[in-house]
Amino acid sequence: MLSPLRAVTPAAWVAEAVRRWPELLADHGNCEKKAASTALALMFAYPEDRALATRLSKLAREELRHFEQVDKLMQEQGVE
Repeated sequence: MLSPLRAVTPAAWVAEAVRRWPELLADHGNCEKKAASTALALMFAYPEDRALATRLSKLAREELRHFEQVDKLMQEQGVE
């Protein structure tokens, strides 16, 4: 399978990610929550733009689904 990445991932980075896997998952989950929160904040910042609100609403739901996926993985792996 070809990687979708445009650059080679350094082996040292992979080793560090594996070593700090729980921290990486927790950080990723927090990033998903922040993305959803930012989308909602922008909806409130620009209430007059209904088209933007619709797109941001969809984005917020998508990011929350991503968070749920990460959270499920953390639970399955016993990561706090």
